Amino acid sequence: MDFKKGLNEQIELKISGGIYQRGILIDYEADLFVIYDGSRFIYIPMYHVHSIHFEKNSNDIVSNPENMPISEEMDSISFRKMLTHAKGLFTEITVLKNKSVYGYITNVLTDYIVFYSPVYKSMYISIQHIKSLIPYNNNETPYALAGGDLPVHHSNLPLARTFEEQVKKLTGKVVIFDLGEEEKKVGQLKSIKQNIVTVITARREEVYCNSRHIKTIHLS
Repeated sequence: MDFKKGLNEQIELKISGGIYQRGILIDYEADLFVIYDGSRFIYIPMYHVHSIHFEKNSNDIVSNPENMPISEEMDSISFRKMLTHAKGLFTEITVLKNKSVYGYITNVLTDYIVFYSPVYKSMYISIQHIKSLIPYNNNETPYALAGGDLPVHHSNLPLARTFEEQVKKLTGKVVIFDLGEEEKKVGQLKSIKQNIVTVITARREEVYCNSRHIKTIHLS
């Protein structure tokens, strides 16, 4: 279905994790929605959209923005192009329900991005698990840090082409999966074989994770 006929109309999207995003529809392509909620442009990949509702009779109307989002600079948009154009911009990324990370995209690989966060430092985020992305203005920085207080430290670890191969490079290191939302997702990465990641927890227990469901990974 072509949703472009709904451009500039009020819309509500339900996305993975039971998250609702509301605003006006700014742009749409086969793999991407762009909405404006009154202050932010929100980029949402189509594969995380569960339902779409045009709110024609809504009393909570958002005005059209004066400044267009990243997609204005591109002849055509796609989720991957948007990730590339967002490199170097202060960005908010949602990967877990109601939990976002803030920082900068530094690299875009085949199926993951490298993300620098002042809190988590260098992170590897699976593209398929990015639920939404919000790029901020050029003069905005996370946590109101001055530019000199926000050096983007690039990891010395060579980058692999795929997320799974990058995870393998962390074998033997203490890692944190999915922002440490579960205690058993923190530990020494022992091995990864046939999409099964083995982690040894602080209590020396072996935990097995399906790599396809790992959203983020960073070092302790």
